[in-house]
Amino acid sequence: MPCLPKTCSGSLAVAFVLCTLAGSAQLQAQGIPGDANQLPNEPPSIPPAGFELWLWSDFVDEGQNPEGYDEVEKVVWIQADQLVYLDTDAGFVGAVPQDIRMLRIDGRLVFHAGVGSLELHAACILLTGGTAIFQVGSMAEPFPSASQAKIVLANRSGLVTPPAQGSRYYTVTGTTGGTALDCETICALRDYGLVVQDGATLRMFGQVPSPVWTQLAHNSTIDPNTTLADNLTLDVTPDWQAGQQFVVASTDFDQDQAEVRTLSSRSGPMLFVGQEFDYVHWGRKLYYNTSYEIDERAEVAVLTRNVVVMGENRPEAVGVPNANFYPHLLFQKGTDTSNPPNEAAAPTIRFCAVEFTLLGTERAMGRYPIHFHLLGDRNVDGNWKKAFVVNCSVHDVFNRGIVVHETQGVRIENNVVYNTVGHAYYFEDPYVARCMVKKNLGLVTHRADVTAPDDPPDACNCIPADTFDGKPSVFYVPNPSNEVEDNVAAGAFFAGFYFEPPNVQQLAVWTPDGPMTFTGNVAHSCGDYPDADPGNGGFGVYQDTVNRLNSNYTQVFEDTLTYKCRWHGMWIRSLGKVEIQDSKFADNRSGLYPATVGDREPGDGYFKISGCVFIGETINKGDYEEWNDYEDNPTVLRSLPQTKFDMTNFDETHEERWDILCGIEMYDGYNEISDCSFLAFQDMQIESLHPQVDPGEPFTPDWRLSGAFCQVSKASAWAVDPRNQISMAPVLFDTTVKRKVYMRNGGADSEQIHNTLVYDVAGQIDPWSGSNDPGYYLPKNPFLVDGNAAAIASADNVLGGESLNGYWVPDAAVAYAQLYVKASPSAGVLPDLMRIRRDPTRSGGTGVTYDCHAIPEQLDLNSSEFAVNLQTSEALPSGKLAYYSFDLFSQGTTAFLPKDITINYYFAEAAGEVLYVELPFANTAQAQVAGSETFVNEFTTLDQFLADSRPNLWYAQGGRVYLKMTSAFGQNTQFDGTEVWARVVLVP
Repeated sequence: MPCLPKTCSGSLAVAFVLCTLAGSAQLQAQGIPGDANQLPNEPPSIPPAGFELWLWSDFVDEGQNPEGYDEVEKVVWIQADQLVYLDTDAGFVGAVPQDIRMLRIDGRLVFHAGVGSLELHAACILLTGGTAIFQVGSMAEPFPSASQAKIVLANRSGLVTPPAQGSRYYTVTGTTGGTALDCETICALRDYGLVVQDGATLRMFGQVPSPVWTQLAHNSTIDPNTTLADNLTLDVTPDWQAGQQFVVASTDFDQDQAEVRTLSSRSGPMLFVGQEFDYVHWGRKLYYNTSYEIDERAEVAVLTRNVVVMGENRPEAVGVPNANFYPHLLFQKGTDTSNPPNEAAAPTIRFCAVEFTLLGTERAMGRYPIHFHLLGDRNVDGNWKKAFVVNCSVHDVFNRGIVVHETQGVRIENNVVYNTVGHAYYFEDPYVARCMVKKNLGLVTHRADVTAPDDPPDACNCIPADTFDGKPSVFYVPNPSNEVEDNVAAGAFFAGFYFEPPNVQQLAVWTPDGPMTFTGNVAHSCGDYPDADPGNGGFGVYQDTVNRLNSNYTQVFEDTLTYKCRWHGMWIRSLGKVEIQDSKFADNRSGLYPATVGDREPGDGYFKISGCVFIGETINKGDYEEWNDYEDNPTVLRSLPQTKFDMTNFDETHEERWDILCGIEMYDGYNEISDCSFLAFQDMQIESLHPQVDPGEPFTPDWRLSGAFCQVSKASAWAVDPRNQISMAPVLFDTTVKRKVYMRNGGADSEQIHNTLVYDVAGQIDPWSGSNDPGYYLPKNPFLVDGNAAAIASADNVLGGESLNGYWVPDAAVAYAQLYVKASPSAGVLPDLMRIRRDPTRSGGTGVTYDCHAIPEQLDLNSSEFAVNLQTSEALPSGKLAYYSFDLFSQGTTAFLPKDITINYYFAEAAGEVLYVELPFANTAQAQVAGSETFVNEFTTLDQFLADSRPNLWYAQGGRVYLKMTSAFGQNTQFDGTEVWARVVLVP
C-alpha cells in the first residue's frame, strides 16, 4: 500500500489506521507528491541517459569492475554516473564483499525488489552530491511485503571500522589530495554514521502496517491478576503477521509497565502471544454523567517493519559498564558550497514504514538515530516533499529518537518511538518551526547511565560533546510554532510533552514565528520511579519558562487528555497569555498547575481555563500490588501517584505528608476558570506511616485529602496574584466531590500557601454559610482577615467533610491587592524576613503580625524580595485606612535598615484604592522617593501627611518612611492589572 497517512473519520482508533491511496495523483492531493527522479525498483532494460547500469554482484567483482571495490581500504564507491542495483547480500561473512569499511554513494544505489530479502552491512555510509540517491522501495511501490531490506551499520566486534582520518574517500572528489570533506562529516562517518549531505537523496519505503498503532478494544482490559492474560483484543482488525513484535503501553503511573510481545497468531482483532502479560493494561472507556468520556485504554503499536536500519554496539563500548555506543544517522548540508547562495545544498530525506533500532551513541551530542541537522526550511513549497518520517518505528535506541535541529518544515506523522535514552521526539532549538507533528505515539524514556564515549583526538578533533537529558520526555518542543496534533505520549520519565520556549531577560519579548497548534493530544503514565535521585517529576504537559511572548500571541492548549501523571496532568508557566480549552484531566495527583511568576514587574501571565473536566480518581485502579506496602491496604487497593511519604519533585521541597488529590492548584496567576466540571475527588485513609509532622495539621499524615481547588503543594515564597478567580460561567461540582476547596496550612516559609486567594465571582462554590454570595476563599492566615468582622472561619476538616480549612469572606466586605517589596543589599547584607502588620489604630485591625520570608531564588541573585497579599481601602469602615507597617531582618533576628528599597503596589480590584505603607530606613533625613507616579512631600508632621487627599504622597521622620499609594492601571488593564511603585533611596 502507498505510504501516505490520510485523515479518517470515526473513533480514535480508526483515526490511526492508514487508509489506502492509489496512484501518484491521489498522493499529491494528500500533500506529498512523488519524486520526479524516482527510480524503478528493478533494473530497467535500458540504462538511464548518462548512467552506467550495474548489478551489485558485478559492480564489486574485481574482474568486471576493478574500481567498484577498493580491496585495500575496503570501500565501495558508487560514482556520480553509476546506477547500481543491490542484488545480493553485502558486508558480512559469506556476502559479497565480506568487509565494507565505507559505502560511498555519489551516484545511485537501489535495493533490487525482485530478488527477495537483502542485507547490506557497512561500518559507515556516505551519500554526497546532487546526483546521489539511495533508494529502498518507492512511494508507489514499497519494498515487497514478502521480503526484508536490512541496512546494518556494523563493526563485527571491531573487525570492521571506518577508514582512517587521511583516507581519500574523505575528500569531496574521492581522490588523493582533494579538498577534504567538512570535519563534521568526517567525524560523523568515523563514529559509524550514515551521513546524507550536499543535496543527496535518501528514500526508504516499506510496507505500511494497518494500523501502525491503535488501542485495546472497549471492555478488553488485560488483567493478569484475574484471568489468563496471553491474548488481547484490539479496537480494529489489524493486518499484523505472526512473528512481528508489538508493544502495549502502560495505563498506570509506571511507564515501565509497557510490555513487548511477539505475535503468535491472530483471529480478527484478537491477538495471541503465547506469553502472559505481567501488568494490568486498561481497556475500557469511562463515562461520567452521560456527558464526559474518559478514554484510558492502552495503546498498542507494531514495531516490526520490512525495511530496517540498525546498528551494532561500537568497539569502544567494550569494558565500559552499561555502555550503549551505537551508530547514528545524520542529515546535513555538508561541504560543497558551490551551490548558490554559496552554501551546501540540503539533502532530501523520505522515510515511510521503516524500522530504526539499536542506534544512537549514548551521551554523545549529534549522534542520534535520526538527525535533521541545520537544514533550513524544507517545506518552502508547502508540499512536505523534502523531509518526512511517516509510519516508522524507532525503538530500543540510546540517544534520543527523532531529532530536528534548526530545521523547519519537517513532517513527522504516525510514527512509534519506544524505549529511548533521552527524549523521544526532540526539537533541539527554537529555530525548529512550522513542522507537522501529527498522530505519533511515543512511550518509555530513560536517563543515560554512562559517561560519553571518548574517541581519540585527531586532525578533526572527533570528540563529540557530552549531552544528557536530565528530564527525558516524549515530545520536547522549544518553539510552540509547530503543528502538534493528535499525538500520544504514553509513558515518560519526566513529561509527555515538554515545551521550553527560550528564557529571556525580564521585560524582554520573544515572539514565535507562527501560530501554535496543540490539539487532540494525550499524555499519561508520566513520572519514573519515585525512589530515583533526585526525584521523579511526572507531568503530562510541561512548560516552565520565564518569558513573555508578544502580547498578541496566545498559547492555546486544546482538547488534551492527561491521566496517571504523578505530579500534574498539565504544568504550564508563562508570562504571556495561555488558554486551556476543552481538556480532560483524570487520575493525576493534581490535574492542572497554571504558573506565571505572580508579580507584575516581569509581566504577569494570564490563564483562561474553560470547558475542562477534572476527575480525581477513576475505576482504573492500576496494578496496585506493584508499588509499595500501602496500595494493597484494604482501604486503598489502587496504585497511588505518591508512593512514599516524603516524595520530592527534583529540586522542589514539598510538604511531608500524603499530598492532596486536587483538580487545580491555584498558583501564581492571573488565573480565570470558567465552565469546568469536577468529579470524583474523595479523601482516603491510607495508614499511619509517620509521627505527625506539623501539630497545626488537621490530619495526621495517614489521610490523603482531596479538593477540587487547593494551593500549590511545594514550599515557596513566590508571589500569588490575588485576582485568581472562578468566573461567571458555570463551574459544576458533582456529588462525588466532597470538598470543593481545600486550603493547605503549609510551613513557616510557605508564603504562596499562606497568600493564595480564590475569588468566587458568582458565588458558585456553596460555602458552609449557605449564602451563595460572591466571595473569597482564604487559607488559615489571620493576617488576611485581620479586623474583618465578615470573615467566617471553617472548622478543621474531618475525613469526608466539606469544610475548607480556612476562611470565607463575602466580596462586599473586602478587597485585596499585592504588596511586593524589593530591598537592595547594604554593606553586603540582605534581609531575609519582613515582619508586617495591619496597624490597629489607623486600620481598625487587631495588629496581627505576619512573617513573610524572602524569595530564596532571588536571594541567590543578590536581591531581597518579599510578596504578600493584603486588604486595601475599598471595603473598610468609615474613617479607617488600609495602613500597614513592616520591619526587615537579616538572619531572621537582626534589624535591617535599607538604603535602597522599592515598594510595589499591584493588582488592586479597581483604580483609586488607597494603601498606606510605613517602613524602616537607614537615614530619613537623606531619603528621596521616585516612582511610577509623582509622589508629593510637603509635610512637616505625620498628621498632615495622613490628612492630605492627594493620591500619592511620602513623608519621612524618626527612622521611618511613610507612603500613600493609590492604585492605577497600566497600559493593558486585563493582562497586567493595576500598578504603582515607589523607590526610596538614600541620597548623601
